Amino acid sequence: GSGMVAFGAPGREPLGPVCGLPTSGEGEKPPEGADPPTLPAMPSSNPSEAQVEQFLAEWRTCSDFSYHLLCESVLDMDAKGSSSVVRPVGLSVFLGSCGKAFFLPLKSTALGQARVQAVSELMADPGKTKVSFDTKSQIKAFRVALGVVLRGPLEDPRVGDWLLNPEDIPGELALPKLVEKVLPSLHWPAAHPETSATATPEGVGPSMGHAVQSHYLMRRIGDLLRHNRLSPAFTQVEMPLVPVLAQMELCGMGFDPVRCLSQQ
Repeated sequence: GSGMVAFGAPGREPLGPVCGLPTSGEGEKPPEGADPPTLPAMPSSNPSEAQVEQFLAEWRTCSDFSYHLLCESVLDMDAKGSSSVVRPVGLSVFLGSCGKAFFLPLKSTALGQARVQAVSELMADPGKTKVSFDTKSQIKAFRVALGVVLRGPLEDPRVGDWLLNPEDIPGELALPKLVEKVLPSLHWPAAHPETSATATPEGVGPSMGHAVQSHYLMRRIGDLLRHNRLSPAFTQVEMPLVPVLAQMELCGMGFDPVRCLSQQ
């Protein structure tokens, strides 16, 4: 059987505000815009190759974007038994500067491999800011499903919100709750009325919603971080730690039983 999976293994969360860096002023918030965010049209889940090439060309010109990698868990049978294998379905990308959303299929085909190479280059580009809610889980998904390494600058609205509200427990704050808390006017419908149900396989709509909402959340939380003089702590301390924690969770902790016994 198969099912859509979300990476979210428990692990150590980023450190709290660092001594010597400014902390937030309680209750201080910059003025909020009156207009709700303008949501893009739901993209096709099966774009033509010409549309893919056109989007990749646009993507390469953008300095920032938000994203979400959609994966599926497939039961793999071999001589040793069965095991669960994580495979990529596609990548949702939102180019906030031009308001364009796109779903890039990444199934395991020759065409998919060429697309993975293009994605790998873009996700490693140090000149592009990459935004996603729960960046740590996305780093692990890219590594396991695609063998792709994400490189900074990275931004995560959940980490930013935790810096502003360190008394909260980050792992308990899901994306819908953060949207309701920070931008209640931001609604991503389960299915756009102009898109038929047959055009959007299960999982693509929520994946695209993840990318779009991450962009608008980070824009708002970024304003709050700057207002409270917490941007240095966010960009220089907390976010650089996220890939380190993701790699630690992927590799695990080494254990030498012989050395352990020698310490008795």
